[in-house]
Formats: sequence, C-alpha cells, structure tokens
Amino acid sequence: MIFVGIAGATALLYRKNSVPIAWLLLIRQPIRMITALIGIAFAATLILMQLGFRDALFQSSISLIQKLDTDLVMLHSKSVSSTSLISFDPSRLAMVEGISGVVDTVPMRWDYVRWRYQNAEQSRLAVAIGVSPTQQTFNDLLINSQQNKLINDDTILYDSLSRPEFGPVVKDFDSGIIPYAFVNSQRVQVVGLVSLGTSFGYDAAFITSDTTLANLTDLSIDEMEVGLIRLSSNVDSLSVLQAARKILPDDVIVMTKADFAEFERSYWDRSKPVGYVFMFGVVMGFLVGLIIVYQILYSDVSSHIQEYATMLAMGFRRGELMLIVLRESLLLTLLGYPIAYFFSLFLYSIVRESTSIKIYMTSERAITTFLILLVMAGISATFALQRLRDADPVEAFS
Repeated sequence: MIFVGIAGATALLYRKNSVPIAWLLLIRQPIRMITALIGIAFAATLILMQLGFRDALFQSSISLIQKLDTDLVMLHSKSVSSTSLISFDPSRLAMVEGISGVVDTVPMRWDYVRWRYQNAEQSRLAVAIGVSPTQQTFNDLLINSQQNKLINDDTILYDSLSRPEFGPVVKDFDSGIIPYAFVNSQRVQVVGLVSLGTSFGYDAAFITSDTTLANLTDLSIDEMEVGLIRLSSNVDSLSVLQAARKILPDDVIVMTKADFAEFERSYWDRSKPVGYVFMFGVVMGFLVGLIIVYQILYSDVSSHIQEYATMLAMGFRRGELMLIVLRESLLLTLLGYPIAYFFSLFLYSIVRESTSIKIYMTSERAITTFLILLVMAGISATFALQRLRDADPVEAFS
C-alpha cells in the first residue's frame, strides 16, 4: 500500500507533456544525488528502527498479559508494573467472589529469580510465574495442556522463546534429555515447553506451581501478586468493576485486562528512559534527514542560480521555480524511502534472530515514517528556497 502511495505521489509531480526539470537537475550531478539518497535512506532507516524498537518494547511488555485468561485483574495499589509487583492478601480476591457475574477467581504469583542451567557457571535473572496446576490461568492451549504436569514439586514449564544465554533447554528437551536447572540454588526439572516471549524487562521466563515457587523463593504461600477475575459472558465488566471497587480496601486496585495492558505500556513509555530514548532517536533521524536534504537542495540551487535567473528572464514566475525545488525534495524522498524500507526489513530480521524480540514491519509504521519524510522534505525545501531570492535576471545578463 505504501508503494502505491509513492507511485501516486510521483504521478502528481508532473503534468502530462511537461519537462521534468527537477529530475534533470538531480541527475545532472549523479554523485550529489547518490549522496543525498544515502543520507535520506539513513535518516528513514533510523526512524523505522527506532519506531520498530518502541513498538516492540510495548508489544513485548504486554505479550504475557494478553495470554492471561481473565476479564479483570487485581493488583496491589503500589505496584507500578509487572517488573515490580507487590504481594497482597488473597482475602482481597475472595471478597469479589460474591459479586454477581463473577464466575471464578485465580491467584497468580510473579517473581524474579536467579536461573542457572545445569553445569553453567553464571546465573541470570528470569521471571517465575506461579499458578495452581488445577486452575486454568492462561488462554493458551499449549500451556493449558501441560499445566497438570506441575502437580509434582520442583517442575517447570520453560519458555522456549527465552534468550539462548539461559542454556540449551529447548535443544536438550527436544532431543529427549531431561533438562534441569538451579533456581535460587534449588534444582528444578523442565517437564514441558511453552511460548511466552521475552521483553525489555526479562530475558527468560517459566511457569511453575504456586507451592513450588514459594519453596524456591522467600514468598509467602499466603500472598499473591496478581489476582485474575473471570466473568460470565453476558455480564457487563464495567458494572462488576465498579462493584468491586466499592467493597475493596485501598491497598488493592482492580482493572480490566485491557487497562492492565495499558498500565504496563504506560510504565515503559513514561516511567522508564528507554521509551524516551527511542523517541529521541526518531527526532534525531528527522533532524539528520532535514539537514542533509537542505544542504543538497541549497547547494543545487546555488550552483544553478544563473539558470534560475535566466528562466525568470524567459518569463517563468518565481513560484514555478520554487515548485521545481519542492519537486526535487519530493523526488529525493520518493527514491530514498524504498531503500530504507527494505534495508529495515533486513535489520528487523537480524534483531529478531539475535534478541528474540518480536519486531516486524507494520503498514502503520511504514506510512508514518513516509509522512515524516515528506514533512522533512517540505521543511528542507522551504529553507533552501531562500537562496532563490538571489536569482536576479539583471545580474545574469549584465
């Protein structure tokens, strides 16, 4: 779709049978044109990569939340994100069970642990999720079909999408070897593989029973970090939400699953510097492209100032000359953007392979970047147009 738009914009550049002066001016100095295209492609690639990282950050931060089989979520009121959840009393979750429309409530544990695979020397930080083996917690068939394996103590379901630095767990499991690891110095056995996905907050995760997690950590068995509240299909979730907020004390909060995802997304966007860093990268890409296009156009106008003066003497209006410069900037954008687009696809694939972060090109991001480049080209051309004021027919023929 984006390239259909590019073709349409190109068709609007020229009227039928008109002389493509802007194009002829650009190809007259191919080295300068190639330099400009490389600069624009670099700026566009930088923008596409930064926006891609930012979207991947948000998507990865909520990927596990989206797998939860719940309508409402209960958290401690002082929890700020999934990276720093605070425990609360399970009696708070029990208080909402009597509300009309509530079908089931499911407690869930969540904690960071030290993971060391078999004979590895170095331990790494991973996320451990504790659930009841007999209660459905996720909407993922792969997880649900294996959750009963967690009835035995010291057993886990390992995330196959975890970073390779955490050990060849998937390879060993698929080859028939029973993998084991040490979690906080206690041995656990991998009895199944699931797909949870990494994020900017953790590089590996696994699911275990709530009792096993309590044994592996200093968490109390009588506490929880997340409460899941499932509702009947014909009930209004907002009415249940309001009823729950009326009877619950201030030490816990209840929100919809969508609000929980937005709660997590906002944390990474506003509270952590990484969100600002990616947006700063977008701004830097915009400024780099703006400066490059401006310098190219200004140099081109300066080197052809006599020709522009001659065209004024021939009867061309100054507005027509300005349109030529604007067309040059648009042409550079139209030619430079596809280079950046396909190069970014290549870089996305490398990032996915090396980091396990799910970063893909989206039509929204592609169109947004193209529009940013158009604005950039327009501003650059506007500044470069100031040089046209020096085009004087009198001086050209004196």
